[in-house]
Amino acid sequence: MSFKLLNLSTIFILLSCSLNANNFSIPSEIKAKDSFNYDSVFKIIDLKKNSNQFDSTFFAIYQQLIKELTNVSPVRAIQAGNTSLEYAKKLNLEREIRDLSNLLGTIYWKQGVNDKALDFFTQALDLSLKFKDYEGAGYCYSDIGNIYYAQSQFDEARQTYLNAIDLVNKHIDETNNGKLTLVILFCNVGLSYGKQDNNFEAIKNFKIALDYAIKNDYYINIATTYKYIGNQYVTMKDYKNAVENFNYSINYFKLTNSPSQMAETYQQLGVCYFTFGFYDKALEIHLVARKLLKSLGYSKDLTEVEHSISKIYYAQGKYHLALEAANYGLYLSKKENLLNNQKDFYLLFSEIYEKLNDNKQALYYYKLYNEIGDKIFNSNIAIKTAGVKFKLDLDRKNQELKIYKIQEELQTKTTIYLFVILIILSLVAIAFVLLYNDKRKTAIKLVESEFELNELNIAKDKFFTIIAHDLKSPISSLRNIIDLMIKSFEVFEKEEMILTLNQMSKSSNSIYNLLENLLLWSRIQSGKTAYHPDNFDLTYVINDCVNLLSLNSKEKSIELVNNLDKELVAFFDVGMIQTVARNLISNAIKFTYQSGKIIIDYKEEEKFYIISIKDSGMGMSQEIIDKLFRIDSNHTSLGTHEEKGTGLGLVICKDFIEINKGKIWVESQIHLGSTFYFSIPKNNIS
Repeated sequence: MSFKLLNLSTIFILLSCSLNANNFSIPSEIKAKDSFNYDSVFKIIDLKKNSNQFDSTFFAIYQQLIKELTNVSPVRAIQAGNTSLEYAKKLNLEREIRDLSNLLGTIYWKQGVNDKALDFFTQALDLSLKFKDYEGAGYCYSDIGNIYYAQSQFDEARQTYLNAIDLVNKHIDETNNGKLTLVILFCNVGLSYGKQDNNFEAIKNFKIALDYAIKNDYYINIATTYKYIGNQYVTMKDYKNAVENFNYSINYFKLTNSPSQMAETYQQLGVCYFTFGFYDKALEIHLVARKLLKSLGYSKDLTEVEHSISKIYYAQGKYHLALEAANYGLYLSKKENLLNNQKDFYLLFSEIYEKLNDNKQALYYYKLYNEIGDKIFNSNIAIKTAGVKFKLDLDRKNQELKIYKIQEELQTKTTIYLFVILIILSLVAIAFVLLYNDKRKTAIKLVESEFELNELNIAKDKFFTIIAHDLKSPISSLRNIIDLMIKSFEVFEKEEMILTLNQMSKSSNSIYNLLENLLLWSRIQSGKTAYHPDNFDLTYVINDCVNLLSLNSKEKSIELVNNLDKELVAFFDVGMIQTVARNLISNAIKFTYQSGKIIIDYKEEEKFYIISIKDSGMGMSQEIIDKLFRIDSNHTSLGTHEEKGTGLGLVICKDFIEINKGKIWVESQIHLGSTFYFSIPKNNIS
């Protein structure tokens, strides 16, 4: 019998049988089925503990009891887990220690106590490796990666998942179900890439997971992976592919009888139809999701569905039905203490009452929306602070472990180290003799380096002066607008209010974009930007950016011509080149006149592909061209629709292209447009 299938009734029966066999009497209050409770089970377990009956049945039942308690009373589950672990350690039952450690790690993780969860998962991992249980070790790695993921440390999470994949792949024949582990791990890798907006890598890893799942008939994993792919296409605004994958997911969830998962996917599918403007179809699908979730009693998930239903009614002009759905959704979100959901409902209430010309209620709910937004903001700061503390604690633990290992090695290999030190000292002596002959050359190079460093510092000082100026203007504008609104709020007409809010939005967007570029540039300068090149299709990356920005070009009636019509496999970092292409195409749209034209083309050379982005816009003088790609020159210009920028994006593009072993340049004439070029190597250039 598998103890994973035990429920509380089974626990009671097994414990009772075990006690009868050893002449124990069962307390009368738990003989009756309707009076069964957790306290009674603990009394029976205490009797077994007091008689030292620590057999495999005892620990298996204890583990199942802990699982049952996890959702009912996490505190009691932790108490029971630690008690059971204490007895397992006394008896040196390592497999039970491993299983209980993994279980306690899961409970602590669900409670957000990440440092303790990490300790238990690490202990379970060490024992799994000791037993050569590589499948179990793969799951432990996945659990540790999930802790990083929950802290938004996606690079660390992904590296942990990849370590697990390497381990399971090496021992795939030795695991009972290693391919299922790989499905889960590749999905996790895809999710981590998705969180960093690396759509190409996210979908690539989801499809690897899907291939394993289909070949091995893991229906529930097939359904889940299709759902992940659908979500990623939603992020990319590719709703056609999203709908296709959500439908596949629902069909497989039906085969596995997974109503909760199916309801979630129905809701996501309905959102796609809502985006298309097919409101009746979207409503029909959301009502199916609502029915499923109500039958399951899932209040948290139901709040999202009620919000979507309310938005659909709002879009259809059925404002009273929208209020009805929103009221129920707000009630559920308060019941479950879901602050973000409450915020969404308050904003929706404000919009509905505005349509009903009830300005008093609209203003009331908008104030609630702002108040809860501040509360969420403060909460997020606290979470991020806790995340930083967790990272520091984790680094400290890793450092302590490294120091311990170093001390251990020093004790056993002292002689070898002494010998190595003598060799190093000899080499240092020889090096000093050789360096003495080059003393003059070294001195000259130091002087040159000092001069270059001074030049660089002067350039950076000027750059920060420019940034301060660019920040001051939108912040000053935003402050003035806010002051004006405070002083003259009651006399504002609705149109004036909308115009003023639009100006505030533009100023805040300008500040946000500048800070985002500044943070990205600082990461490049400090060497913290990860460079992960590989062979990728350049056409796919460019097309992805074109699709993303096509709406921007349509707003100005600009014809966007993409001549990349074949696969161009080159060696580059996808994320960096996505940033470059997005910046250059966005700039071309910004500086092209209404009803203009932008042509994206390529040229193939022996070792490089050269991508060109040509616009029919304002063009530039040679003086401006000379200032491009430099941090010490304020060379920004307004776009044809008064769009603002800082010029820092081109500096970032230059850095990213050079990191990828390419070059970037521009050709331009005033009033005749500009053409930006960048080259990417076909193969790895060492």
